Amino acid sequence: MTDKEMERRKAICEVAGVAEIDDLSDGFHTFRQLYYQRMMLFATIVKQNKDKAWKSLRHEDGEFCFGGGWFIVGVDTPEGSYTYHYEDNYYSLFDCKELERGKHWDGHTEKDVTRLLSLPSVQPEPKWIPCKDRLPERGNEVLVCYDFKGHRFVLTGVLYGDGSFHGYDDEYLTPEGRKYRKAVAWMPLPEPYQEEGDSE
Repeated sequence: MTDKEMERRKAICEVAGVAEIDDLSDGFHTFRQLYYQRMMLFATIVKQNKDKAWKSLRHEDGEFCFGGGWFIVGVDTPEGSYTYHYEDNYYSLFDCKELERGKHWDGHTEKDVTRLLSLPSVQPEPKWIPCKDRLPERGNEVLVCYDFKGHRFVLTGVLYGDGSFHGYDDEYLTPEGRKYRKAVAWMPLPEPYQEEGDSE
């Protein structure tokens, strides 16, 4: 920051009656609060797009960001990269790959923040739900993980009123399997596969 810029910030603070420029408020939030919220939102975007995100303590020319104490973090979108700079005490907040040098800056500005909208929507990864924790609604077909003498396998099943799972795959189990198999976990069925461009 140049001496002229520092004098300008100081004059603004004096007029506004605040100690630091970050304490300026729109009547609802200060700059400090808004910048923090923006940082947390971008950290979330980075976390959900780890395969496209990166961070570095240096710019592409090898120099430390702003002489040191800062880092650059970016996300590569279909429309180009979008980046922010943050103080290095927030470095660990951004869960993404670390680069020796930052990627090439393509000239993007704050107007290009809409690039982030071109990121594909993130679908939550399905997870197994232990039957001891919660059961699915009765009558809904789900994926069920069974245990049969220490061996785990997956079939579709429907929870019946007696608390047991039944499915079309029962015919593939031996009589002994029907007797001793135990449902240990379940998860909702995924959406049916569709070719790109298929109409719903």
